Amino acid sequence: EETTARVLSWRYLFVVENRYTVGGNTLQGLEHYLEVTLDRQNVESREAHLSQHWLPLARLRDYDLRPHVVRDVLASGNLQHIAHLSVVP
Repeated sequence: EETTARVLSWRYLFVVENRYTVGGNTLQGLEHYLEVTLDRQNVESREAHLSQHWLPLARLRDYDLRPHVVRDVLASGNLQHIAHLSVVP
């Protein structure tokens, strides 16, 4: 929804229960992660404050992608045994 790309197919991966602090307040959210096939590689943002970047899976752990637990699971390639992750601050 934030890009000019169209989703051609998708697969549900997992949900992450995430807790984080903003302005001294602890917030909790459920984040759903999907694997998608897009109709293009060159994606543009529909919102000026957002940008999208392709990251190489082989080097994913080199990036400060948050939450780190998601980055580490994606980098491991071991998605078939993951259904629910929890992030505790």
